[in-house]
Amino acid sequence: MTTKITLTNATFAEQTFGDGSRQLVGFVRGDSFLHLHIPKNPNPREFSESNPNYAAMVKTLKMEPEMFSRKNASGITIFVTSCDNKGNGVYELTLGSEDGIANGGHTYTALNRNGKSSSFVKVTIEVNLSKEKIVEIATALNSNKRLQTYSLQNKDGAFDWHKNLLSLASQDVVYHEGDTGKVEIKDCLCALHLLTFHKKTKQLDIMANLHRAEKSSNSISNAIAKKNEDTQKFIHQICYITNDVHDLFTEVMFDEYFLSVLNMHKIRTKQDFTRRKFEHTGLTKGITLLMMAGLVSEAVELNKNDIVCWKEEYAEHNVRKEFINRLFTRFMNYIVIFEDAKTSDIIRNKEVQENTIRYAKLVHEDLLKEQKEAVASA
Repeated sequence: MTTKITLTNATFAEQTFGDGSRQLVGFVRGDSFLHLHIPKNPNPREFSESNPNYAAMVKTLKMEPEMFSRKNASGITIFVTSCDNKGNGVYELTLGSEDGIANGGHTYTALNRNGKSSSFVKVTIEVNLSKEKIVEIATALNSNKRLQTYSLQNKDGAFDWHKNLLSLASQDVVYHEGDTGKVEIKDCLCALHLLTFHKKTKQLDIMANLHRAEKSSNSISNAIAKKNEDTQKFIHQICYITNDVHDLFTEVMFDEYFLSVLNMHKIRTKQDFTRRKFEHTGLTKGITLLMMAGLVSEAVELNKNDIVCWKEEYAEHNVRKEFINRLFTRFMNYIVIFEDAKTSDIIRNKEVQENTIRYAKLVHEDLLKEQKEAVASA
C-alpha cells in the first residue's frame, strides 16, 4: 500500500548514488506542513507532547518563527519510495509501508499544528532505500539523542510476545520512548526474570535471580531481544504466568497503602523508597522486586512439562497479594535498624535480601497453617 503526499514551497539540491538511491536536501516553508499527514513508520521514537523540546519548538514558531530552522538544525528526514519534482517548488512524494519520517517527528508535529509562512525547516528526503538501510540510517539518526535501546528492540518486535500475552494490560507498559503507561518494559522483564529456573538442576536460585534483576535490567532486555533458543524456551516456560506476574507487579508498585507507609517512613528517616515516573508515583523498582522475589521464592514451581506455575495454595490472586502485604509489614519493621543508610544501599544489601527471603518463608508457613485450620473448621 502506498501513500502520496505533496510538499509545496520547497527548494532542494539532489544527489544520486551508485546503488540508484537519491538524496534531496533543502528547505520547506513551515506552513506547508499544516495538516499534512506523513507517517512515522521508520522512527523508533514516538511523539510525546510532554517532551520539553516540543514545547520549545512551539514557542519558537509562535514568538520568532524566522528562527525555527536555526534552532532545529537537524530538521526532518523522510524516507520515500519516489520523489517527483513538479516544478514551482512542488514535490510529490510516494511512500511505501516502511517509509515515512525517520527523524524529526517532534519537529514535524510542531509544524503540522503551528507552521508559519515565515518559518522554514531543513528537510532531507531519502529515496528508494532498502529496508535494511532504512533501519540502519534511522538508528544512526537517533543515536545522537541517546535513543534508549529498548525503543529499538521494540521496533524490531522483541516484545511482541509480551504484548500478545498481556493483551489489554499491555497499555500499562512503556515499550518505547513516547509510549504511554506506568512501568517500563525493562522493569516488567526484571520481574519475570525472578522466575528463572536452572536449566540442568531445575532449581530456583532466587538470590541470584534477584541480584541480576535488581542490577542488570539492560542485560536482561538484551538477552530477551536476541530471540535465540534459550529466549524462546524461557518465554514458553513463563507464558501461563506472565499475566499474573504483571498484574501483581503493577499492583504492588502502585499500592496506595504501601505508598502511605513509605511516605510516613520518609518523614521520619528521610529515606525515600518511592519514585515518580511517567506521571505516576509508585514504589521503587528495587523494593517492588524484593517483595516479588519473596513471593516467588515460596509460591512457584515447575510442572511436569517444565512450565512455571503457581503452587496450588497460591492459585488465587488475593492469596498472593495477602502474602506480599504481610511480607511488606515484616520488611518495614526490619529496616528501621538502617535509618542512616541510603535506600539503594538497603535494597542491595545482601543481609537485607536474605532476611526478606527468610521472612517470606515465615509468611508462607503462617498462611499454610491458616489454610489448614480453615479446612479443619469447615
